[in-house]
Amino acid sequence: IFKFHEDIKGYSAKMINQQQIGGKRLHFAIKAYQEILQNLSLMVISNDTKVKEISGVIQSIIFYQQEYRELPTLLLKQFTTKVFTKSYLIDLVECAHLYIRMLDTYTK
Repeated sequence: IFKFHEDIKGYSAKMINQQQIGGKRLHFAIKAYQEILQNLSLMVISNDTKVKEISGVIQSIIFYQQEYRELPTLLLKQFTTKVFTKSYLIDLVECAHLYIRMLDTYTK
């Protein structure tokens, strides 16, 4: 999850700086990040206590460190129709929704 965060930030910086059409790498990174978040949300509801403990550690990192909290908002702010595709926006919104839903569950 930590490597994907670095990749996403790097790809988004490249896309904004170079104003390239598409952004397939960033889109793939967002999809991978979303899949990791989905797996993490399944780990939280696992019956295995060890898996739940590990998911708690990972969640504490992604919810308490500023760079992880700001990532969905930052990417949504950077969206422009000249650089990114509509399908990228859909996946980004779904990923942000999943992150916020997980954060809401974590804080309860």
